[in-house]
Amino acid sequence: MSDKKKKTKSEKLYAKSDRLFEKDQGKLKSKATKRQQEGKNMDRIMKRRNRVQEREQKVFIKASEAEKKENGGSMKKFKVHMMYKDCKEVEAKTMREHNKLKKKGYSHKKSKDTSDD
Repeated sequence: MSDKKKKTKSEKLYAKSDRLFEKDQGKLKSKATKRQQEGKNMDRIMKRRNRVQEREQKVFIKASEAEKKENGGSMKKFKVHMMYKDCKEVEAKTMREHNKLKKKGYSHKKSKDTSDD
């Protein structure tokens, strides 16, 4: 029997949103830059990037709505806060960003390693 936890609808949608974002920031962005450097018409590639960005935004909204349903409709307003790992400090501006940082090992407590020079 598998020990893997079944992904919720919101987790699947967030993953899809991430893939679309990576597609836009990776392949499509580099194509647009290449076409710009070559002095070619960029209308088609920019329209495609816009479509991918719009899809990513719609999927993200659906994921947020699914997460709200999964939490019983009681999503608290997110407060921007700092997260820490080793000597690094990162500001979590959204719940999505907070969860990504948490997966990378960040926590709410500052590390006790203080090396003042």
